[in-house]
Amino acid sequence: MSPATLSDLPVELLLTLFQQLNADTILNIGLTCRVHNRIAIPLFLERMGMPNPEILAVIRPGHAGYADKLTGLTINFAPVTATLKPLY
Repeated sequence: MSPATLSDLPVELLLTLFQQLNADTILNIGLTCRVHNRIAIPLFLERMGMPNPEILAVIRPGHAGYADKLTGLTINFAPVTATLKPLY
């Protein structure tokens, strides 16, 4: 049996854990893998002043030149970047 990893935890528990972290750490965790990214990036954006990233961001799937569709995913936050708080 392989050892358990952070990604094996239920999404609800990961969200609870991530909510205890500062914005820099949340962003770094979101960069580690797709599972963490799906949870951490919306939380990070909310912390930075974008309360509904699913509504306010433009998400375009595009996989030209990439091995899979998720790798080529383009997210455009330009329409709302003026409303975000500075990271530092």
